[in-house]
Order: sequence, then structure tokens, then C-alpha cells
Amino acid sequence: EWYGITADFTGRVTELQLGGNNLRGTLPAELGNISKLTHLNLRRNPLSGQIPPELGNLSNLRTLRLYGTSLSGEIPRELASLTNLEALMIYSNDLSGTIPAWLDELTKLKRLDLDDNNFTGPIPPELGNLTELEVLWLAGNNLAGPIPPELGNLKKLKLLALFDSSLTGPIPPEMGDLGQLETLYLQDNRLSGEIPPEMGDLELIERMYLRANDLSCEIPVELGNLANLEWLLLYENGLTGSIPPELGRLANLEGLYLRNNDLSGEIPEELENLANLELLSLRDNQLSGTIPSELGNLANLKALTISDNKLIGIIPADLGDLTELNTLLVSGNELAGCIPAALKDVRHNDFEDLDPPLPFCESETESADVEQLTTESSFEPLIGAPSKPIEARP
Repeated sequence: EWYGITADFTGRVTELQLGGNNLRGTLPAELGNISKLTHLNLRRNPLSGQIPPELGNLSNLRTLRLYGTSLSGEIPRELASLTNLEALMIYSNDLSGTIPAWLDELTKLKRLDLDDNNFTGPIPPELGNLTELEVLWLAGNNLAGPIPPELGNLKKLKLLALFDSSLTGPIPPEMGDLGQLETLYLQDNRLSGEIPPEMGDLELIERMYLRANDLSCEIPVELGNLANLEWLLLYENGLTGSIPPELGRLANLEGLYLRNNDLSGEIPEELENLANLELLSLRDNQLSGTIPSELGNLANLKALTISDNKLIGIIPADLGDLTELNTLLVSGNELAGCIPAALKDVRHNDFEDLDPPLPFCESETESADVEQLTTESSFEPLIGAPSKPIEARP
């Protein structure tokens, strides 16, 4: 027996599992001679050089894991011969060039991870031919151009990650055809236009991150159909119109981020139905009307940020019922009355920034136990770029 090496009953090597072993140097071309190899895992070793084209000789290979190894150069065309390959995971390297259109010849591919490299150019529409694909990570490159509508052909896709590039153009309506999709990461691009109403057909989706783009539209009411949605991040766009009351149907929603848009109208009282909601961020919009007392029914709410809108009236006493609340931002509105005494215990608040200043609703107004912070961005809970899940790192 050899460490990290598996052989069949004839003594032919079938697996090399040598990830994270501090191996150095370049990948030897002789790896291409291990004809029975089905799994090659050299992940997270400080390697150098390029991917040897000889790896294209490994006709039995099912998984190729070379991520986190500092490999450079382009993906060799010879890898198109790996017709039994099910997982190609070469993310977190220094690979360059364009994403090859010939990848569509790897017809058994279920997982394609090319993220965190230096790829340029467009996403090839040919990737839409990989009909067995379940996971597609292309994020963190220098990609440009539109999202190909052909990606809507990937009926088995569960995760699509295209964030942190320079993608432009609209979100294709064909995205609504991805019936198995659970996670959609399109944030930090330059996508424009509307959120297609067809996105409301993604009945299994749990995470939809569209933040930090140039989307300019109303929030489609069809998003209220996404019964499994847990995280909806639409902030830092140019969204207009009102918040659809239909979002109150998202019973599994934990985070709703709509801040830094141009939304107007009132905060819909239907949001009280979001029983699992923990984070509600509506600040920096043009919302008007009063703060709905119904928000006090969100028993799991930890953060409520509604500052810098056009809200009027009082801070509802019902917000004092939110025992999990640790962040409350309400300044930059036209509020009156007094601050409910129960909110003294909210650790992160901007009460000192209220103009005009409001007292607490009791004679004893000191709040020695309250941490008065004035920089909103320093403590509002944020959702950053998603990391790859543990199962992506075998």
C-alpha cells in the first residue's frame, strides 16, 4: 500500500489522492501514462507551470481536481478527450485565456469549477450543451459580455455562480427554465435591464444574489412564488417602484436586502408573514408612509435597517417585542414621538443621529447600556461574496 494511491486487483493505479501534501514543482507529463486512472486529486499543493496536455490521454478519468495549485497558462485542448470526466475542478489558480468552447465535448460533466482564475472574454454559449451539469462556477474571473441564454438548457443545474466579473446586458429570461436551480450568484457585475418575471418559476431556489449590478426595473411580483427562497439580495441596483406585497409569501425567507435602490411607496404590512426573517435591510431608498407596527411580529428578526428614507410618524412600540433584535437603523427619516423603552437593549442603533432628537418613552432617559454607534456601515450585517461550500473541497 502507498499513501494516497489506490490500485485495482491487477495492480494498476486507479486513484491518486495527494491533495494538501505540500508537493512542489511542475506536473509531470508522465501522469498521462496512468491509463486506468479514474480520479486525480492534487489540490492545494504549491505547484507551478501549466496543465500537461498529456492528461488528455487519461480516457478513464472521472474527476480532475487541481484547484489551489498556482497553475498557469491555458486549459490544454487535449482535455477534450476526457469524455468520461464528471468533475473538472481547477479553480483558484492563475489560468488564463478564454473559457474554451470545446468543453461542451465533455458530455458527462456534472461539475465545472473555473472560478478565481484570470480567464477573459465571453462565456461560451456552448456550455449550454452540458446537459448533465449540476454545478457551474465561473465567478471571480475577468469575463465580459452577456450571460448566454443557452445556459437555460442546463435543466439539471443546481448552482450557477457568475459573480464578480464584468458581465453586461440583461439577465436572460431563459434563467427561469433552470427548474432544479437552488443557488444563483450573479452579484457584482454590470448586468442591466429587468429582473425577468420568469425568475418566479425557479421553485426550488434558496439563494438569489443579484446585488451590485445596474438593474433598473420594478421588483417582479412573481418572485413571491419562490416558496423555498431563503436569501434575496437585490441591493445596490437601480430598482424602482414599490416593494411587492407578494414578497410576504416567502415563508422560508431569512434575509431580504433591498437597500440602496430607488424604491418608493410604503413598506408592505404583508412582510409580517415572513416568520423566519432575520435580516431586513430597506435603508437608502425613497420609502414613505409609517413604519408598520406589524414588523413587531417578526419574532426572529435580528437586524432592521430602514434609515435614509422618507418615513414619517412614530417608531411603533411593537418593535420592542423583537427580543432577537440587535441592529436597528431608523435615522434619516421624519420620525416623531419617542423611542420605545424596550429598544434601549438594541446594541447597534443610530438613535443619536435622529433629527430631531427623540427621547425614550419614559422619564428615565439615560441609556448607559446602549452602544451608540453612528457609522451605519460599520455594523449592519452584510452578506459578502459566497464562499464555496465544504462539499466543493473534497
